[in-house]
Amino acid sequence: MRLTLKAALLGIVGTLLLLMAGQGWIALSNLATINKNVENEATNWVPSIDVVNKINTNTSDLRLAEAAHIMSTNKAEMDRAESDFAAVKRTFDENRAKYEKLISSDEEKAHYEGFSRIFREYMVQHDKLMSLSRQNKNEEAATLFKGDLRKLYDEFSKQLEETVALNNNGAAADYASAVRSYTSARAITLGSIIFGLLIGAGAMGFTIFGVTRPIEGITNAMRAISSGALETGIPYVGKHNEIGAMATALGVFRDGLAETERLRAEQAETEKHVAERRKHEMNQLADEFQGAVGGIVDTVSSAAGELENAAETLTENAENTQRLAGTVAAASEQASANVQSVAGAAEEMTASTQEIGRQVQESNRIAKEAVSQAVQTDERITELLRAAGRIGDVVKLITDIAGQTNLLALNATIEAARAGEAGKGFAVVAAEVKQLAEQTARATEEIETQIAGMQSATNHSASAIKAIGETISRIAEISTTIASAVEEQGTAMHEIARNIHEASSGTQQVANNITDVNRGASETGATSSHVLFSAQSLTRESTTLRSEVDRFLATVRAA
Repeated sequence: MRLTLKAALLGIVGTLLLLMAGQGWIALSNLATINKNVENEATNWVPSIDVVNKINTNTSDLRLAEAAHIMSTNKAEMDRAESDFAAVKRTFDENRAKYEKLISSDEEKAHYEGFSRIFREYMVQHDKLMSLSRQNKNEEAATLFKGDLRKLYDEFSKQLEETVALNNNGAAADYASAVRSYTSARAITLGSIIFGLLIGAGAMGFTIFGVTRPIEGITNAMRAISSGALETGIPYVGKHNEIGAMATALGVFRDGLAETERLRAEQAETEKHVAERRKHEMNQLADEFQGAVGGIVDTVSSAAGELENAAETLTENAENTQRLAGTVAAASEQASANVQSVAGAAEEMTASTQEIGRQVQESNRIAKEAVSQAVQTDERITELLRAAGRIGDVVKLITDIAGQTNLLALNATIEAARAGEAGKGFAVVAAEVKQLAEQTARATEEIETQIAGMQSATNHSASAIKAIGETISRIAEISTTIASAVEEQGTAMHEIARNIHEASSGTQQVANNITDVNRGASETGATSSHVLFSAQSLTRESTTLRSEVDRFLATVRAA
């Protein structure tokens, strides 16, 4: 049976993959079962048992509260017992609500319904018990507590115990299922590991003895053949798989190399004879080429050297001309710039002179206005002095009137004193009039003092304004003289600026002509540079041509 390496390797890998897939599927299935059982334990059986035990404890607490109520000797103790019963009842109802969500089977539901029915009967009897206890019929209440209520309590407690047992059985069943799943998964995993190890060991042996060693043998044979040992034997030629095919192909390759070596030896002998004949012909051709081309190359080289010398001389002359033209152009441009600067300064000076003349005229006008205003101010101050004099006369008149009023008030006071009781009111009025007369006299004295100060200050101001007016008049005369001088200077500066502008135009024209000369020298220099470059290139090319001809002839003779 022919078994190829591809089929063998695919079979091994496929078996391992199937083994891994089967083992993984079984492991996942068992893990799902274990997870389901654990989830039931955590979310159903254990919580159900816990809540049912709490309900059972609540019923015991209800019984204790009932017993406490029966044994109460006053209303306060009864109220406390009823309060305890109500609190326990609320907790009891909460636990029942929790448990109702955890019921997972019909059997468990039947047990809970039986408990609920019995507990409803218990609560009916409880109401009777509480009524008897409130009436202090303790013996009847105790009889009911120990009789019917005890019987009902035992019945629903039994239902709760059976419910706990049912949940315990469910938890035990899930635990047993989880253990079985774990045991099964462990056994299958161990079997898969052992089987996989066996397959891996077989694959390793097959790889070493069926693949690696044959390939090493063929590789050694290939290495020997590539080094030239064409008589090397090739192993595994008769195997009916990829190794045998490789060995057969290597044999064909070895035989092809042997045939190639034989043909190469024959070709080398033929090429040797052809090369000798060709070398003789090429030597003849080289001699003929050297005789025909050598003279031409020598002539071109000589002409290129003479052209290069002439171009160098022309370039030097052009550079000297350009340098001298550049120097003259720079000097001309500097002179033109200086003349333009002087022209600009002259124009600015002319403008400044005109501005100074305008400012002097404006100052003259302002001085005249100041003189006029000083005269008007002097006239107003004179009027102010006359008004102050008139105010002084009025104040003097007020002072005289105040003195006469004071004298009249004094006389009135004397007459009132003579009149006795009848003249008391008149004496008071006379005293007020006298006081007002005295205040008026003091005020007029203060006014006289202020007027005297104002007259003195006004006199000083009048003197100062007269002096200012005289000074401004002199300034106006001086400004007029300056304006005339500035106007004459402006005329002279305008003429200077015109002459400088004409000189600047001439200098600029000279600079432009020098620039044209410089440009012509630059163009001549550039042209001579191109000629020099071309001559140098021609010299280099002729030298290169000579070298290439020599190398070509050497190559031809050596061929």
